[in-house]
Amino acid sequence: MKQSGGKAMPAREDFAIEIFGVEALIVRLADMRLFKVNKQALTLFEILLESNGDTDAAAETANRLEMDLDPGDIESIQKILFASE
Repeated sequence: MKQSGGKAMPAREDFAIEIFGVEALIVRLADMRLFKVNKQALTLFEILLESNGDTDAAAETANRLEMDLDPGDIESIQKILFASE
């Protein structure tokens, strides 16, 4: 997942994040799109950014943290990272 449709992996600086209890808002600064996610999805988002989109490395980290990966969370994060602009 280092690229999706020929697009490069975005960096942490490409997003603004505000946490509200168990939910968070992520703003993709390139187009100011706003995404509402739960805390689990936010953690997965941060793991993927830190691993430069390497899903294998992200999965290892998630397993080490004993995260219960929800396919809906994964899909949400992929939309945030690679949504059409």
